[in-house]
Amino acid sequence: RDRALETVRTALARYPLEKMPPLNRPYPRLAKFFAQAGERETARRLLREYEANVPGGIRRGSQFRHSAYGELALADGRLEDAANAFRAISAEFAVCNMCGQYDLGRVFDRMGAPDSARAAYERAANSPNFFRVMGDAFGLAPSYKRLGELYEAKGDRKRAADYYGKLVDLWKDADAELQPAVTEIRQRLARLAQEPGS
Repeated sequence: RDRALETVRTALARYPLEKMPPLNRPYPRLAKFFAQAGERETARRLLREYEANVPGGIRRGSQFRHSAYGELALADGRLEDAANAFRAISAEFAVCNMCGQYDLGRVFDRMGAPDSARAAYERAANSPNFFRVMGDAFGLAPSYKRLGELYEAKGDRKRAADYYGKLVDLWKDADAELQPAVTEIRQRLARLAQEPGS
């Protein structure tokens, strides 16, 4: 988190938003980033600037605005608002049936609704879509892991092992800093294989 914040702040110091044409300023993506990093007031300020500097028609044409508002609502603990924002992504951007689903799963997890979370993560992980190339970068591996955990908690060892196995396959050659997570999932798989009835 700290390194990410430092990187983004360094970039903004070098390329200040106010020196960019308003339509080129990446307000929604920056607001989402700062909300995820726990910098809610910065995210709020960026969204206010977005609303003040970017015409409504242009804002309505950006699916990224829903993601930013959703992340801020999630950071604020406004879970219904977050769910509505993430649902709006696929509702408005109909060609992407998996867009926003990983984030919606996170909201349902926070709500304590495991069945709804599982359904959202399944859509995030399994929906065939051209736009997967964008969403999978941040949502596929965590969806696999969370699905494994949710199925394991439900007592469905086979599906838990399937999703844990998909995560191991996805990350088996990942960077060294991710390998402890792979090792942990391999240990879970070994434990599931040893349980009675497996």
